[in-house]
Amino acid sequence: MPSRNLWSILAFLVTVGTATVGCGGRSICDELEGIACDDCYGELTRCEFDGVEATERSCGDCQARFAVLQELCASGSEATLEEVDAGMTCEPVEDAAADGP
Repeated sequence: MPSRNLWSILAFLVTVGTATVGCGGRSICDELEGIACDDCYGELTRCEFDGVEATERSCGDCQARFAVLQELCASGSEATLEEVDAGMTCEPVEDAAADGP
Protein backbone atom coordinates (compact mmCIF):
# COMPACT_ATOMS: atom_id res chain seq x y z
CA MET A 1 0.00 0.00 0.00
CA PRO A 2 1.46 3.42 -0.95
CA SER A 3 2.56 5.66 1.85
CA ARG A 4 0.64 8.74 2.91
CA ASN A 5 3.40 10.98 1.48
CA LEU A 6 3.06 9.37 -1.93
CA TRP A 7 -0.69 10.08 -1.94
CA SER A 8 -0.02 13.68 -0.92
CA ILE A 9 2.47 14.10 -3.76
CA LEU A 10 0.09 12.54 -6.28
CA ALA A 11 -2.77 14.78 -5.09
CA PHE A 12 -0.52 17.83 -5.44
CA LEU A 13 0.53 16.88 -8.99
CA VAL A 14 -3.06 16.29 -10.06
CA THR A 15 -4.11 19.63 -8.56
CA VAL A 16 -1.28 21.52 -10.25
CA GLY A 17 -1.94 19.79 -13.56
CA THR A 18 -5.65 20.55 -13.58
CA ALA A 19 -5.06 24.12 -12.45
CA THR A 20 -2.81 24.73 -15.43
CA VAL A 21 -5.21 23.09 -17.87
CA GLY A 22 -8.31 24.58 -16.26
CA CYS A 23 -7.12 28.17 -16.63
CA GLY A 24 -6.76 27.84 -20.39
CA GLY A 25 -2.99 27.45 -20.61
CA ARG A 26 -0.03 29.58 -19.70
CA SER A 27 0.75 32.92 -21.30
CA ILE A 28 3.18 33.20 -24.18
CA CYS A 29 5.73 34.94 -21.96
CA ASP A 30 5.60 32.01 -19.53
CA GLU A 31 6.23 29.57 -22.38
CA LEU A 32 9.15 31.39 -24.07
CA GLU A 33 11.75 29.96 -21.67
CA GLY A 34 10.98 26.41 -22.77
CA ILE A 35 11.26 27.05 -26.49
CA ALA A 36 14.57 26.48 -28.25
CA CYS A 37 15.46 26.40 -31.93
CA ASP A 38 18.34 24.50 -33.49
CA ASP A 39 21.32 26.60 -34.56
CA CYS A 40 20.64 26.31 -38.26
CA TYR A 41 19.32 28.99 -40.54
CA GLY A 42 17.91 27.60 -43.76
CA GLU A 43 15.29 29.26 -45.88
CA LEU A 44 13.75 32.63 -45.23
CA THR A 45 10.38 32.13 -43.53
CA ARG A 46 7.58 34.56 -42.68
CA CYS A 47 5.19 33.80 -39.81
CA GLU A 48 2.14 35.84 -38.82
CA PHE A 49 -0.39 35.79 -36.01
CA ASP A 50 -3.05 38.41 -35.31
CA GLY A 51 -1.25 41.17 -37.25
CA VAL A 52 2.19 40.41 -35.76
CA GLU A 53 4.64 39.27 -38.41
CA ALA A 54 8.29 38.19 -38.48
CA THR A 55 10.56 37.11 -41.30
CA GLU A 56 13.68 35.17 -40.31
CA ARG A 57 16.09 32.60 -41.67
CA SER A 58 14.76 29.50 -39.98
CA CYS A 59 15.25 25.82 -39.32
CA GLY A 60 11.86 24.79 -40.60
CA ASP A 61 9.97 27.78 -39.25
CA CYS A 62 11.31 27.78 -35.67
CA GLN A 63 13.20 31.10 -35.62
CA ALA A 64 10.37 32.98 -37.38
CA ARG A 65 7.74 31.49 -35.04
CA PHE A 66 9.90 32.35 -32.02
CA ALA A 67 10.28 35.96 -33.24
CA VAL A 68 6.48 36.30 -33.45
CA LEU A 69 6.11 34.86 -29.94
CA GLN A 70 8.70 37.32 -28.61
CA GLU A 71 6.86 40.25 -30.21
CA LEU A 72 3.51 39.07 -28.85
CA CYS A 73 5.02 38.79 -25.38
CA ALA A 74 6.61 42.25 -25.62
CA SER A 75 3.29 43.76 -26.71
CA GLY A 76 1.47 42.26 -23.70
CA SER A 77 -0.61 39.72 -25.60
CA GLU A 78 -2.71 37.47 -23.38
CA ALA A 79 -3.02 34.73 -25.99
CA THR A 80 -1.94 31.26 -24.95
CA LEU A 81 0.66 29.26 -26.84
CA GLU A 82 -2.10 26.88 -27.91
CA GLU A 83 -4.13 29.74 -29.41
CA VAL A 84 -1.10 31.12 -31.23
CA ASP A 85 -0.10 27.69 -32.56
CA ALA A 86 -3.64 27.15 -33.85
CA GLY A 87 -3.80 30.52 -35.61
CA MET A 88 -0.23 31.23 -36.75
CA THR A 89 0.59 30.88 -40.42
CA CYS A 90 4.12 30.42 -41.73
CA GLU A 91 5.40 30.27 -45.28
CA PRO A 92 8.75 30.34 -47.02
CA VAL A 93 9.54 33.59 -48.82
CA GLU A 94 11.85 34.15 -51.72
CA ASP A 95 15.25 35.37 -50.70
CA ALA A 96 16.14 38.20 -53.11
CA ALA A 97 19.86 37.83 -52.29
CA ALA A 98 19.78 34.18 -53.41
CA ASP A 99 18.52 35.22 -56.86
CA GLY A 100 21.49 37.51 -57.52
CA PRO A 101 24.55 36.73 -59.67
